[in-house]
Amino acid sequence: MLYTWQCCSRAIQQPKSNEQLNRAEIYGKTVEVLAPEVSKLLYFMHFQCRPVLESCGRFTHPAGVAEFIHVSCYTEQNSRHGFVGPCHMHHMCRLLGYQDIAVVMEELLKIVKLLIPGNLLQFTKTLMEAIPKTCKLPRYDHGSPGVRGYYHAQLNDIKQYPDARTELFHNFREFGNTILFCLLMEQAPVRKVRSKGEKPEVKLRKLEAKFDSLHAVAHVEKLGSAKQTMIAKEGDLLTRERLCCGLSIFEIVLSGPRGFLDDSIWVGVPPTNGVMNNDECTELHRL
Repeated sequence: MLYTWQCCSRAIQQPKSNEQLNRAEIYGKTVEVLAPEVSKLLYFMHFQCRPVLESCGRFTHPAGVAEFIHVSCYTEQNSRHGFVGPCHMHHMCRLLGYQDIAVVMEELLKIVKLLIPGNLLQFTKTLMEAIPKTCKLPRYDHGSPGVRGYYHAQLNDIKQYPDARTELFHNFREFGNTILFCLLMEQAPVRKVRSKGEKPEVKLRKLEAKFDSLHAVAHVEKLGSAKQTMIAKEGDLLTRERLCCGLSIFEIVLSGPRGFLDDSIWVGVPPTNGVMNNDECTELHRL
């Protein structure tokens, strides 16, 4: 877009002042040339709509230019409606603090505890009975239409299951979102440092050299403000607990659902050859 704008500024004479009579015509030609490039840019560049709209209201634009910017901003903003990402998790961690994150994790594990032994287990057992006992892999030379038709024929009972889209997929999505939420929360802790899964067996000398810069709480208390002191203490607490017991938030969270997966349906029947199942559909990942 920058290259197009440079070429456009050379080819089209730009208005020298707001009092120039033909400035509306010049702006119209510029917008006409840049419109395709702006449409491409909307797919690659994320920017906030509010500052741009405030800029539109602050200045007087010719007819059509302000409307084009408004429509572009609305389209771009609408594409990210309902989006939740690392930036939101970072601010949530700053709001909650290190101590209150554990409360959120505990509530999420309660939801998972209700999902796995309840709806997910019942739906999985029903579908495992409907899935074919064996489903061989089709030949590669059948092509995409042939492979698609083969699986449609084999999995016709699964496709016609009435509660698949309304209940089953929603429950699995809720369970998956819980795991991803916990992972993102660990990636945005108070100290803005992503967990690397510290292991207790790492030599103490290497740990002291690696985390030597963390022993700065006393200096922050002397030289920093009250807010900086609080952040330093919470960061020191977070790191100290991880180094002492190998704490990883995500590993602790995963240990909870692992305890709920005690039914044999989640593991499947042992393979007949003693190594792995090839064509038998007896495991969850085959479903």
